[in-house]
Amino acid sequence: MSDPLPRGQQIFLQRLMASHTMTDDEARTLLQKLAEQDGEDVDGNAGAMDSTTTISLTKCFESINEQLKPSFGLEIVTMIDPYNTTNNKSKKIHAVIDAIGSDDRIAAHTSYPHICGYQERVFFRAILQKIVDNINDGKCTTNRSTLINLRTETTTTTSTTTSNNDNDDDDDDDNNNAVIKQQQLTLDAADEFLEQLLEENYLIMMLPQEQQQQQSKQQRRESMNAKIGLGPRAYMELRTILVDMGMTQDEMPQMIFYKK
Repeated sequence: MSDPLPRGQQIFLQRLMASHTMTDDEARTLLQKLAEQDGEDVDGNAGAMDSTTTISLTKCFESINEQLKPSFGLEIVTMIDPYNTTNNKSKKIHAVIDAIGSDDRIAAHTSYPHICGYQERVFFRAILQKIVDNINDGKCTTNRSTLINLRTETTTTTSTTTSNNDNDDDDDDDNNNAVIKQQQLTLDAADEFLEQLLEENYLIMMLPQEQQQQQSKQQRRESMNAKIGLGPRAYMELRTILVDMGMTQDEMPQMIFYKK
């Protein structure tokens, strides 16, 4: 049985999962802060860290993944975002993703716990397809109102059987009545679900990073004409689904996986 992760790595992992994604700078800053507080490096070696020590994200992620992947089926992965650059360098974005069954994430209840209803999964697929259909040179032209209105195009039909046992002499087939229901998400439910996808970085507002940080949740909801695109976690976790929907491998950001 492997040794537990050093305290600094445990806290870092918790923060990364709570944040959904982190940039390279955010991850380095957090690890540096944790290491200086504990007086340890990222591997738990006492006295090896100070403010001038260079953090090795690769080494840290490899160490975490060594325990995270076999124990929980999760792993830290990095996406290189070609459309988000700083000083002509593509930004790196890190996230904890499901390492097992990622391609079936939408179809399975357990692989994406927040999409717990069939209607939400159908709505999510429609959102992804609409965005993929509107991607041009890596940029999205789909606005929020268009995505919200997809709820009217994703009506689901369910059939249930009711039993009428007033006459015991009748056949069972005669006593069973089929009830067919057509359902769709309400406007409020669709809006709330879309906001959840934005919060968890499956989708992103197509704004400069500084504007995204300044915009409140309420302001996002009121910006019905704001452009929305695929977020880092969609690229990281749903690659095969996006390709099936029409994206090419050349349109996919580069991914970095960590394994000792």
